[in-house]
Amino acid sequence: SSRHARSLSDLEQAVLSLFEEEPLRGFKLKEIQRTLGVPHSRYRVLRNVVHDLAGAGRIAALPRRRFSSLAGATRIEGRIEGVGQLATYARLVDGVRLPLTEFAQERVVPGDLVRIRKVREGRETFAEIERVVAAAPRLVIGELRRLGSRWVLDPEISIPGFSGGPFLSADARPDDEDEGSLARGWLPGFDPRTERPQLGEVEVLGPQDHVQAAMLLRIARDGWPTDFSERALADAAAPSDTQLVRRDLCEEFVFTIDPLEAKDHDDAVSVVEHEDGSFVLGVHIADVAARVPEGSALDEEARGRATSVYPPGQVLPMLPERLSSGACSLHHGVERDTVTARMHFGPDGSRRRVDIGLTRIQSRASLSYEHAETMLTELDFVPPAERLGDGVDPREIVEAVRSMHRLARRLRQRRRELGSLFVNRPEREFRFDEDGDVREVHLRENLDAHWIIEEFMLEANRAVAETLQRAGLPLLWRIHESPDELKIDQLSELLEQFDVRWVPGSPVSGHDYAELFAMIQERPERGLLHLLALRSLMKARYRAGWDRHFGLAFEQYTHFTSPIRRYPDLHNQRWLHRLVLCSSGSGWVDDAPAAAAQLAAARLSRPADFESAIALADHSSQRERVAQKIERDCADICAAAAIKPLEGERMEGMVVSVLGSGMFIELQDTGLNGFVGVEQLGRDWFEFDPQRRSLVGERTRRRFGLGQTVSVLLEYVDVAQGRVWLGDLRVLAEPGSPRIDQESD
Repeated sequence: SSRHARSLSDLEQAVLSLFEEEPLRGFKLKEIQRTLGVPHSRYRVLRNVVHDLAGAGRIAALPRRRFSSLAGATRIEGRIEGVGQLATYARLVDGVRLPLTEFAQERVVPGDLVRIRKVREGRETFAEIERVVAAAPRLVIGELRRLGSRWVLDPEISIPGFSGGPFLSADARPDDEDEGSLARGWLPGFDPRTERPQLGEVEVLGPQDHVQAAMLLRIARDGWPTDFSERALADAAAPSDTQLVRRDLCEEFVFTIDPLEAKDHDDAVSVVEHEDGSFVLGVHIADVAARVPEGSALDEEARGRATSVYPPGQVLPMLPERLSSGACSLHHGVERDTVTARMHFGPDGSRRRVDIGLTRIQSRASLSYEHAETMLTELDFVPPAERLGDGVDPREIVEAVRSMHRLARRLRQRRRELGSLFVNRPEREFRFDEDGDVREVHLRENLDAHWIIEEFMLEANRAVAETLQRAGLPLLWRIHESPDELKIDQLSELLEQFDVRWVPGSPVSGHDYAELFAMIQERPERGLLHLLALRSLMKARYRAGWDRHFGLAFEQYTHFTSPIRRYPDLHNQRWLHRLVLCSSGSGWVDDAPAAAAQLAAARLSRPADFESAIALADHSSQRERVAQKIERDCADICAAAAIKPLEGERMEGMVVSVLGSGMFIELQDTGLNGFVGVEQLGRDWFEFDPQRRSLVGERTRRRFGLGQTVSVLLEYVDVAQGRVWLGDLRVLAEPGSPRIDQESD
């Protein structure tokens, strides 16, 4: 018996050795028999060994009854891992990871067992999905429909392996009035060739025009992941790296300032103001790198998302809630691991020194922006007790907030002198009732407390960029290129229509835009003019190579302060870890940029690290754009829900875009754009004037153009799409003119 086992083992090893020697060749069984010299009496044993190896995924089964090494196979099975376009890949049995072709991104989810075909594109090999062998469980969102006596959930995103949607089991039968409603359920794992999966449980989300259901459907359309795999959740539950040496800062007076409803607090601040007017600012960032091992399942899923998404009233976190709202969130009263940038400033706000280290803090308070703002205006204001740690003197917090305000004003003035842009375009905020309906929409008030924290985060990001650059490390830069000259010329021409004469320099600078913003600050149509100016600018993005930031007028700038919700910040934090560990045994580095310059010759990174950073920069920029569109579209859905009761009434707005076919009107205080076609402007033929971006009536010579304040009839609101239909337009005021009442014919 043992001799028989050894002979089987020897035969198995001989087959594997043959395939290693001929990795690109396909063999039939007879060819393997002849090559290995296996006698005919043992052919059946050889056949069983080869089939067992193929079944175990150790060799590949090819068409026409041939076999080969995994390296030589063009068709092979693998399991899908990773999340998101450009981050999803198929992991083969031998551990090799192949990125998917672009077409495959929408057809599979992590956990699917798939049969792939290897394809070459240039010098790279990709996996093209041929079919799903066994589908992983997945969330399905769609419309409930009756099909004879059965119910089916018609999915918004098609499920690979079969057409249509899964049936509902008898236990999951919805009520008759739920037909046509949106619902969601979890598909079990299944083999698409042999099974039609059934949903054992569904959650009815409500009518398609219910705001919460509409937002979920919008998120599903982009395939943005809403859950984490079991492996990622297990990684999130693992303890952090306790071997790291840290400086204990728990005695320092540290606290957080965030939005009122925030659950993830990834930055805390501390400030000391000296008698000579100098300051020491500490920016303490949650040490996510210590909790998310590079290359782990948790890391892959965070990288795939690349960012958290914040639809109104929701969060789709980059990291599981156990970390994002728990172990990595800097709640008051508990100790947390952090990475600290301590910056020393002179009385004029000039930065004198930067120290960086791995630290441990205990936040004393979790303030909202509103709390901090009130402290600046009311001497006797005391934050709610539940926002304070034990034994904290509220007067000490008030004094710290006022010191922060004094420092932030100096930093803000220095940015003005550099030519930084200060754009004031308020964001929309929504309030919901207990049923998830929108109760109110308004534009967020711009508080001093907002820009206090903004100035501190900008300084920390800037200091980290300079430090990592001096060490020659592959950080992800946050860049903002200079505007295109053609767009500058077009903006100047548009501004002349509003009697704004703007003559920027060549090349244009931030000072030019600062001058423009000052010129339009008191004009009633300043919101539109700000929008036109923003449209002339390039979009900020990530890049694995230096370029300055035009909008901030910074020579070096990166993202470091939000590793809970942005993967580039986590990437940069990991390199800070390496820099600190290589510079000091105490976890703390005084004058970090100087220490980094000394390390530059040590070559702490490899060429492959820079190549990886290039791919990560492109991926992060792409995911950021998707996330921003989801947030914008969901905000439109909420704004539409807020004004749905006003159907049939009139609303005021402003003309923000003019085309040959009509005009887009931005409705006041909602941020919603609605379209009014030329056929609705009266009995006339309207020609488009491209120079003045306006429509001119051939008979009446009436002109409709940018910046006009108008009244429109709210004819119909489509909550599910976040769109409005407008009509009966009346011009109330020309740009910069008193109100009039001009009705359309």
